[in-house]
Amino acid sequence: MENIKTETFEILNTTPTMGEFKLTKPEEEYTGFDKNYLILDMGEKTKQDIATCNFMFKSDTYKITSTGASCGCTNPSFQNTEEGQFVTVQFKSSLITKNVDKWFTLYLNNSEKKIKINLWINKSF
Repeated sequence: MENIKTETFEILNTTPTMGEFKLTKPEEEYTGFDKNYLILDMGEKTKQDIATCNFMFKSDTYKITSTGASCGCTNPSFQNTEEGQFVTVQFKSSLITKNVDKWFTLYLNNSEKKIKINLWINKSF
């Protein structure tokens, strides 16, 4: 599992067994914000499985100020720590289907910038 690193931020996956970051276009570098390349793939899951993943967001320039999601089934949240910002993304396990494809967003510096991340469960390239 590779972490996502750009000139302005880094995403370090702290629970790689629960989710893996991928680029939808692996041959291209993820260079900025609002690109639809970034995926958090939670792998194969059933309604009985835990669908929670954690990662660390680090940046000298940007700070997460709020989060959002495409629907109520996905709940992103964050905590400030000395090491960076610890992000938790939860998906309601009871709503897991054969092909989950949802969005969540990290809003940075009071919505000056945002990072949109595609959450996948039971889906592949």
